[in-house]
Amino acid sequence: MSKSNVISEDAELNTVVTMINIEDMDSGENGNVKCLVKENIPFTLKKSTNNFHNLVTDSDLDRETASEYNITVTCSDEGVPSLSSSVTLTLQISDVNDNAPVFDSSSYEAYIVENNTPGLSVFTVRARDADWNQNARVSYILQDSSVNGVPVSSYVSVSAESGVIHAVRSFDYEQIKEFHFRVRAQEGSPPVSSNVTVKILIQDQNDNPPQVLYPVQTGGSLMAEMVPRSADVGYLLTKVVAVDVDSGQNAWLSYKLQKATDRALFEVGLQNGEIRTIRQVTDKDAVKQRLSVIVEDNGHPSRSATDKEYNDNLTFYLVLALAVVSFLFITCLVVIISVKIYSRVHGQVSYSIPEEMTKGALIGNIAQDLGLTVERLKSGKARIYTGNTEEYIELKRERGVLLYKNRIDRESLCGPKMPCALHFQMIMENPMEYYTVTVEITDINDNPPTFERAEMKYEISESALTGARVVLEKAIDDDVGVNGLNSYALKPTDNFVLKTISRGDGTKHVEMVLQKPLDREKNEHISLILTALDGGEPQLSGTMQIIITVLDANDNPPVCSKPEYKASVTENAPVGTVITTVRATDIDKGNNGIVTYMISKSGAAGLFTIDANTGVLTLTGNVDYEKKRLYELDVQVSDQGGLSDACKVIMDVTDTNDNPRPLTSCRTQTQYLKT
Repeated sequence: MSKSNVISEDAELNTVVTMINIEDMDSGENGNVKCLVKENIPFTLKKSTNNFHNLVTDSDLDRETASEYNITVTCSDEGVPSLSSSVTLTLQISDVNDNAPVFDSSSYEAYIVENNTPGLSVFTVRARDADWNQNARVSYILQDSSVNGVPVSSYVSVSAESGVIHAVRSFDYEQIKEFHFRVRAQEGSPPVSSNVTVKILIQDQNDNPPQVLYPVQTGGSLMAEMVPRSADVGYLLTKVVAVDVDSGQNAWLSYKLQKATDRALFEVGLQNGEIRTIRQVTDKDAVKQRLSVIVEDNGHPSRSATDKEYNDNLTFYLVLALAVVSFLFITCLVVIISVKIYSRVHGQVSYSIPEEMTKGALIGNIAQDLGLTVERLKSGKARIYTGNTEEYIELKRERGVLLYKNRIDRESLCGPKMPCALHFQMIMENPMEYYTVTVEITDINDNPPTFERAEMKYEISESALTGARVVLEKAIDDDVGVNGLNSYALKPTDNFVLKTISRGDGTKHVEMVLQKPLDREKNEHISLILTALDGGEPQLSGTMQIIITVLDANDNPPVCSKPEYKASVTENAPVGTVITTVRATDIDKGNNGIVTYMISKSGAAGLFTIDANTGVLTLTGNVDYEKKRLYELDVQVSDQGGLSDACKVIMDVTDTNDNPRPLTSCRTQTQYLKT
């Protein structure tokens, strides 16, 4: 018995690990032997013949739970006193690829500051595999998908060996604020894999100057406002309106009066930009007053923009400057400032429309909804401001309505984010008023589920056990909510069924599970169709073809074309004479289907030989009809895996006239009788 054996962890129940020969020279009860192994191990002893016991598996093995067993077999006789002996067997459990890689986290989230350097290392995804050696060597693959119609590979890359995520390009927060993609960890053959979702959030930098909405200046000309001499304390001269397309503290603006001809005459609202008198205007005041108003945001580095205004009493200069303030101070002020600014908004209105509406379609009657008249919209030169983004909405002042101006694709605008909305302002003059408008874009079922590849190929051994899993590529549906990806279907289902696995983060992945053993000799190539369906109305779907190549296992022995061959050979035939050809076939493939021929032991050693590859039987010695008239040869055919068959060749020796007729000597004696 070998004291060191190896067995695969996917070995079936009652697999023989080793045979133990037990001998006791005593007789009777003294020679009766019982053998035991300790409990709580997945092995047991079964007696096979008088002196042999088989150590067999009696429960499932798992290398990841126990990779080695030291099994002590103790045998005792029934004599008094009882005598015993023991032997220890070291059993190694070999690995099979039965574990998928597991990521350290169910999902990942990372941040990149905009204007980053291309090639920047963002962070690392890691997956571990409980298998061993090559089955545990994990590689990382960036799954194909798109972000706003652009392949995700143009945004990020992933190192196949280390899982390090790199930024491929420099990001602009004002163009893209976040995006998602998936990374697949894969190992072993056939490959076993798992996926994880990665969310990248772009952080804003103060890289955009404020934009002055009012007063509007053209060609650098000065803007004029008239102030009556009788203006009393608190008279509203005008209002400076500016916005910053950055976000957070980079977009919070404050207004300060930097220079003035008479600082005791005017003041600027810190948060609202309103310029008012702080005392009554008199005849003693200068006819022309020049003011310099600074708009400060809280970003870094500083950016600036200038707007000038001049009237026969006043000239305005709008200068953008940045004040670098402490983060904690700004955090405290944000709530206060936001409340003050909100209090100055004269009204707000919200609408909800589906994406892909016809150009010119009515969104809503904004004049009616805000309690305004069409005349007020006209006199106030009402207009909408959307910042630097594309204008999807159009204001018709003469009708007081909002219309659909340009095509809106919710998926391009917001991606997977819900809800999806456009935010803009409607601004009016004389007096200065502005309103906030929100238009929610609802999803329609205009995108079918799609697979990254039209075809996937897998190789699976025909010896794979039922229950073996293959993780499939996940479909992508750009729609959201009920219109998003809902379910999968697989056809045909002769050998495989689908199993959908729900993860902690709400995502799902689909596996193909083997439910019926494969047989390469019956079906070497299996073609399946995986269909992904959404939940919209009408329901849309996408398909992917799955082609499975069944790899051969040596599960078929070679078979002789017939059990008995009959041939004849003429005595004294020359050496090298071809007598017959034995033929056998093996329906396995590759090395498993290569057949070799050999002559088993016989009494005709040295007289015949058979070609190991072709089965051609030739004469290698001299046959003599007078010595032996019939030969029987046993031919064994074997494949490369050790399976074999046997057939018989019966040869008659044909006589030739190779011996002269013998001569008989006769003596004749004649007697003469005398009479």
